[in-house]
Amino acid sequence: RTKSPLALLNKMKELTNRIFLQCDGETMFIGKPEDIILLCHHLFLTAGLLGVDLGYAVRKKYPGFCPYCDQPSCQCGIVKPNNHKRWDGPIPPESSLLDLQKMLAEIYHPERRGLEYLVKKLLEEIAESQEAIMDSVFIKVQEELADIFARLASLAQTLKVPLS
Repeated sequence: RTKSPLALLNKMKELTNRIFLQCDGETMFIGKPEDIILLCHHLFLTAGLLGVDLGYAVRKKYPGFCPYCDQPSCQCGIVKPNNHKRWDGPIPPESSLLDLQKMLAEIYHPERRGLEYLVKKLLEEIAESQEAIMDSVFIKVQEELADIFARLASLAQTLKVPLS
């Protein structure tokens, strides 16, 4: 049974709210690793139904991003450690899901942002994707789906769930 992209994104919201629990000011993962994979599955189905090449969208949106200030070129002026990674060129098309997962986890590193922040941003990106779909702005849909993948990849890395 084929679902609509909006219905799939709603499923993603529901599942996210079910597998992450707020308790005493902490966000806890109470789901199973398969739940993260299922979120990715829904995202890939959504992209497919909309004709979005998710790999292309991610490579287009994230090259050269500063993982500290989330800007295409660093605006924060934070002195980075010597091992600070930065993606100054395009992400190679042959990058695996695991390569993208590691790169995006560095951009949205949980130690700098926290699990609560990552979950909140994932839900925001899902809502923004729904708005872009309803507005029928393809380029915005593409960007928002790339953002969802970025948040999912970072969550997966944080929870030690390999996407490949």
